Amino acid sequence: MPKCNDEKRRLWRAYRTIRTTENKSLYERQSLLVKKLIYDHQKQVEKSVTDKANMGTFYRFVNGKLSCKGRWSRTAKNDCGELILDDTEKAERLNNYFMSVFAADDGNLPDFGRRVDESVLLIMLISRR
Repeated sequence: MPKCNDEKRRLWRAYRTIRTTENKSLYERQSLLVKKLIYDHQKQVEKSVTDKANMGTFYRFVNGKLSCKGRWSRTAKNDCGELILDDTEKAERLNNYFMSVFAADDGNLPDFGRRVDESVLLIMLISRR
């Protein structure tokens, strides 16, 4: 699989350098092959877990899938570049960021004109049978 991924990367660089339909189709074909190989590998791993008939291995596999591996907890840094370890401080920094990016609701709804003719649906009867 690493060779296929290297080939995909090489084809991407070729397409990025010379944007032709041929380079694009070669890259897309290789990309689909890599996706299929990854899918087949994951399928094989799951099959090996179920074929072992070992409850410990099965639960370890399932619990590994259930755990959250978010990036934010590892990469949160303050203004000085130091890692933030306190969850409350991380939450406050996220909140401050979202408040700076999104606009506050002023209660005014934008005016949208009707997109459908009002005479299309005059009556709708709903009955339970």
